Amino acid sequence: MSIVVGVVPGRDPRPPVRLGALLARSYGHSLVLASILSSPWGTGVRVDAEYRRFRADEAERCLQAAAEAVPADLAVERVTREAGSPRNGLLQVCREADAFRLVLGSSADAPPGLIRLGGVPTGLLHSAPLPVAVAPQGFDTADDARVSRISAAFNGTETSAGLVIGAAAVAALADCPLRIVAFTPRQGRVTTGLEAGVGADVEDAVVDEWAAEIDERTQTLAGEISRLDRRPTAVESVFGSGRNWSEAVGRVPWELDEVLMVGSRTLGALTRLSLGSRAAKILKNSPVPVVLVPHRAGEDYAEAGETTP
Repeated sequence: MSIVVGVVPGRDPRPPVRLGALLARSYGHSLVLASILSSPWGTGVRVDAEYRRFRADEAERCLQAAAEAVPADLAVERVTREAGSPRNGLLQVCREADAFRLVLGSSADAPPGLIRLGGVPTGLLHSAPLPVAVAPQGFDTADDARVSRISAAFNGTETSAGLVIGAAAVAALADCPLRIVAFTPRQGRVTTGLEAGVGADVEDAVVDEWAAEIDERTQTLAGEISRLDRRPTAVESVFGSGRNWSEAVGRVPWELDEVLMVGSRTLGALTRLSLGSRAAKILKNSPVPVVLVPHRAGEDYAEAGETTP
């Protein structure tokens, strides 16, 4: 299997390449750098040969720059594909390379250290049949780095629980700890007079009750994980709460070389990705790389764990 990294001419390839290298080393997979050339403007249109060469040379320069960011101990393959769209081209490369992950960078306007999705990543999230990892703007890591911990976002649902079990199996593959993390922004309203503070008190009570329920379900999940044939090196849980999503995510301590796995709601076929509102807000505020996992992939991971009766 392989880790496929999409690189784009004119964009800094280092963040996605460094994330791809981190994942490749951690899972023991090969690394593939892919640059996609859009197909000419329809059939029957003669495209100038010089322009074709220019585009091919640009793609080669992009791949060369990306390859220079790959640590010396990792073997890397460079691939150029012509396709009707970057999305289709990247998915084609993923199929050919038996990809375990597709890795992309953030859009050019992403704040330093955070993630924003451009047009190509957004399109891929609606059509990718495999997990898509996104690197924060400016992401970098040591040449010999491995994933230090996998965090899995949990919201109490059965689908989310499946993601946690799947994340446990993946953490076992990477020989690293698993952390179950729940986020709750407190959206308390502003009131005056006799109502002042009532809304916040009620909300605090609801959040505290929900936190207790999440903690109970987390303990159940930890028990299931303890029965997996292949287990993470450790399992812990954490609860992030704040006045908004930024504060809730920021209240959780994050490690260098950690990745966060976030499930998606489904759109159409169960193997496809679609960002739900919670997933989108977590993605926007995460200070670490995020792996967006389609529903079917989470099921596959859970099955791969081979739970012992």
